[in-house]
Amino acid sequence: MGMCQSIPDVSDADEVVANAGQGQGATEPSGPWAAAGINKDHYDHILAEFVSMDGNGDQKLSRKEFGEASRMPEFLGMSAADAEHMFTKVDVDHSGEISFAEFLGFMGKRKDHAPLKIQVPPEKQRLEANMRSLGFELCRTEGGKLGVAGDGNCQFYSLAWEMYKDTSKHAAVRSAVLEYLRGPSGADFATFYAPEFPSQPQSFGGYLDLMAQDYIWGDQITLQAAADVFNLKIHVLTSAEYDAFAQPPGSGECAGQSYGAIQRLIPTASDAASPAKKVWISFAAQHYSPIMPTQRTPRELRAL
Repeated sequence: MGMCQSIPDVSDADEVVANAGQGQGATEPSGPWAAAGINKDHYDHILAEFVSMDGNGDQKLSRKEFGEASRMPEFLGMSAADAEHMFTKVDVDHSGEISFAEFLGFMGKRKDHAPLKIQVPPEKQRLEANMRSLGFELCRTEGGKLGVAGDGNCQFYSLAWEMYKDTSKHAAVRSAVLEYLRGPSGADFATFYAPEFPSQPQSFGGYLDLMAQDYIWGDQITLQAAADVFNLKIHVLTSAEYDAFAQPPGSGECAGQSYGAIQRLIPTASDAASPAKKVWISFAAQHYSPIMPTQRTPRELRAL
């Protein structure tokens, strides 16, 4: 008989949803997944992932157990020091172990999650607030349009605009990224591909075939690949809370989270003779846009 593993207690995840799910009439938006800004399917996956990583069933993740998370897209391009920094970041109470509430809080902020419809406006509003307070502006693309269309090509439109000031080159950008991922470097990226739902391709090859199609949203994998292919230092302003006192992880040039609201991706192989081009894009509610800092942007961000 197999050993049963207890389900983590999430009652401390958010006091607001302490009574969520009571009664026959409970609906999806009333559960702890809504407070985390994700849908129920994604919440269930996060819970299953946590339980599978919790080897001794104590409802906490040790540093060793957390190492199993290295296949997740957030860790793409990170050094061992960056991953260690991430453990410290997720371990909010600095207990040396990660509770499910802490794990859920971290995973709920993943770039590739599918937000509930009720979460889309708040995510956009938080991003707009970050842009105002940090002095960023949307780029005006062809015809004076603010930003780019949200038709599934937005990541590639944004990169094409940042590199060429021409969003029509999005297909060429996508093609170069997919060619790179199908080449020798693709094996490194394949390690990080972990389909969350049955509807997603179950193999990395299937993922690449899907991603090669027009109007398919780019993700963390394609963004890191673009940094490698085009020698880009990509800064992504998100809807997360900005922390002016947090410093980029590690020292010198590194990938990963910095200043809370900003994610930085850098080329896997740096070339001192050819410095990486710095670009800024925003992301919220599954939409990317090209943005630019202004004189109102804090100096520490302009210097990243």
